[in-house]
Amino acid sequence: MTRVACLCLALALLTVRPASASDSPRDRATLKGLKGVAVIVESLEAVVERDGLTASQLQTDVELRLRQSGIRVIEAAGDPDVPVLYVNVNAMKQSTGNTYVYEAEVSVFQTCRIIATNGFALAQTWSVSNVASVGVANFGRVARDLVRDETDKFINAFLSVNSTP
Repeated sequence: MTRVACLCLALALLTVRPASASDSPRDRATLKGLKGVAVIVESLEAVVERDGLTASQLQTDVELRLRQSGIRVIEAAGDPDVPVLYVNVNAMKQSTGNTYVYEAEVSVFQTCRIIATNGFALAQTWSVSNVASVGVANFGRVARDLVRDETDKFINAFLSVNSTP
């Protein structure tokens, strides 16, 4: 993949997306009263895992960070009453094989009530993401660091609206 193609991919990841939550004060307020979160890490392509980043590493990293901060990790993913901290690393290796362009996203999904119909839907209520590129040799470490930083942003947002346990 050429440098121009990588730049186009990075711009697309940043600009072509549905309306979503952010780390704004309004979105932080949606975290108020949560008793904890289930953690779901999106699976990664085999090539990404061979190059040093695994979903199980990310799962362990995120859960450990949450527990260290006093945020309860709930083992009930799939239960509509349990908010989910969703971690997704979308990575593309350049055709030269020596660089990755990737987006790392950490989001919270919650079941929300639809006022007009009094129904319920799963909605993204808080989110941070970042697009980066890095050489293959450092990809796993750098991507894990970025996910850790984004997890820390979630922890700060969560603690800003909830008293510490």
